[in-house]
Amino acid sequence: MENRLREYDFIRVLCVLGVIAIHVTSHFVTRTDFAFIWNQLSRFAVPMFMLLSGFFLFYQDRKLQLHQRPSMKKRMKRLIIPYLLWTIIYALYTQSGLLHNQNYFMWIDYLFKSLWQGKGYVHLYFMLIVFQFYLLYPWLRSWYYRSPNSMLIVSFILTVGIQSLIYLSQHDKVGFLLPKLWWSYSIPIPVWIFFFTAGMFLAQCREHWENWLKGKTLWLLLAWALTFGLVVMDTIWSRTYTLSNKPSIILYCFICFFLFYHMGRLFYQKKNPLHSIFNWISEQSFLIFLLHPLLLSYLSSLAVTNKLEFMWKGNLGIVNQYLITVIVTLLITYLLSRFSWIHLLGGVPPKRRAKGIAANVTHTPNQTT
Repeated sequence: MENRLREYDFIRVLCVLGVIAIHVTSHFVTRTDFAFIWNQLSRFAVPMFMLLSGFFLFYQDRKLQLHQRPSMKKRMKRLIIPYLLWTIIYALYTQSGLLHNQNYFMWIDYLFKSLWQGKGYVHLYFMLIVFQFYLLYPWLRSWYYRSPNSMLIVSFILTVGIQSLIYLSQHDKVGFLLPKLWWSYSIPIPVWIFFFTAGMFLAQCREHWENWLKGKTLWLLLAWALTFGLVVMDTIWSRTYTLSNKPSIILYCFICFFLFYHMGRLFYQKKNPLHSIFNWISEQSFLIFLLHPLLLSYLSSLAVTNKLEFMWKGNLGIVNQYLITVIVTLLITYLLSRFSWIHLLGGVPPKRRAKGIAANVTHTPNQTT
């Protein structure tokens, strides 16, 4: 059985917590400096998920020969079924008025458009991006083995070029209209392909760059501070407060990846009761990602209904909303993860977790978990 790499569990946890932070702070970025800084701090999360997708796919298939085609059937199934079910769940939640008024055909029309366009809710577009990666992965893998340099260069040009166009179209001092697509410009694969292919490259040469990073803590922190400062200044200048696909974030994402890996290595050096918690969150990160916007929206509306909006006011209110959303999401995820059918919603069922634990017992300290 393939076992997870511990440091990358750490990275995945920071990514899912970062996505929740983006969604909590997005309504406040122009209201308070605190929300703005926190939001920009978390902008690594979405592109890093793309990077991790390429990393893990390539790492899992590292023992396959070039002529052997990677099996994608189960992987696609694990993506498509949760996407269908969560789009239905969010359609029931957001369009309940249509059903209440017996406008069933309008609801079905909304559902099919949401499935096709990835607009079932604010985060579901991500699923369509990963779906495209899965479709193209066998071909990308073959291309990578034939000519890794050309693939990385082409994907870099595509991602930087298209992200620059998107960025400039929303730039406060430039601004222009891009041609209309049936999808949002966040969905087509060229927008993100460099993160995915770079993840493949990082998986192949993992030992080299991991060894190179040893003893470079201060340099990583300095690089992180500089790139984050660049993101903040760029966002203020361009007024692209809620945009994650822009050139300045590309550099920030990669620096964060190396820094988080280094932090993860330090985190797992000594025994810590938090290890099992981080491993579990990483294991259930897909379900947490899919579930948390529903709970965030419900908790917000619940506060309004019960005249508790004061809980969300000010910087302390933003922190309250974040912590409550995270805690409630983790609790419900834990309860749902007890059921064997939870894989249909993107979770990891008990039997699969038990196998993972059994496999980890045989690990030596320097192996992956």
